[in-house]
Amino acid sequence: MLDIAGLVVIGTYDDDTTQTESITVENITGFDSTAVAATQTLTITVGTCTTTYDISIDKADGLPLTGVIADDTTNTISGMALGMEYSVDSGVTWTEFDPTVSPNLPDLTGTLSLMIRYAESPTHKVGAITVFNFTPLNAILPIGYETQVQTDMGVTASILSTTAIQSKATLAEALLKKAVPTYAEITGDELVFLQSACIAQLCALLCPGMSNRVKVAQQDETLYSFKIQSTNWDRKKREFESMVSNYISLAIGQEVTVFSLVGVVFNDRLEI
Repeated sequence: MLDIAGLVVIGTYDDDTTQTESITVENITGFDSTAVAATQTLTITVGTCTTTYDISIDKADGLPLTGVIADDTTNTISGMALGMEYSVDSGVTWTEFDPTVSPNLPDLTGTLSLMIRYAESPTHKVGAITVFNFTPLNAILPIGYETQVQTDMGVTASILSTTAIQSKATLAEALLKKAVPTYAEITGDELVFLQSACIAQLCALLCPGMSNRVKVAQQDETLYSFKIQSTNWDRKKREFESMVSNYISLAIGQEVTVFSLVGVVFNDRLEI
């Protein structure tokens, strides 16, 4: 849009008198803002008289980023559109967002600072950057750990729901972090052992409430439910606690003191 604020046109008449003319955008032709131009000549017409003046066309300020929403819990981001771009290396490199390509975003399940902005276009400068921070849902537990817990406990989701498992995940990780303060430095096969230790710890925390869970589920289950109800969950808890110690020892290469809610378990032996 042409802004003529401050434009003054003075007309000189045959009797040598002058006056300031009233000018609107309808008096001006030759304006084109669809592309940048170092010089563009505009023509002003007043009655039968014309004059010209030169302007330059610069890019408009970058578009503000709106409608983009990040969810760190589900590791998703929505609202991105054509014309946007993102960076995962603090703005060193930028990748054009293409809504026709899948996947069109980096993995958001880990620790990541995702910068998003509108890219520079023929008519607009680059937009302001908005940063969306993503963090791992769990520091130790792997993605999909809930299914592994159900498998290790020998039950289905009808008895032990994902929500019930997740309710103890934070406590399980806290106990592992206390036992292994260097957990964040562990990688490779040792990390697999540490993750297995955390899953076993989670199973141990869930065992005390399993009898009641099975009783509630009996309305929908038959032989399966009765079989699970006969499980000695106190013994299973001790088995899982022993597994925690063994897996941690494999992860860090030495015996450790494992903390539990009822005290300290030091390489507890499996009951026979």
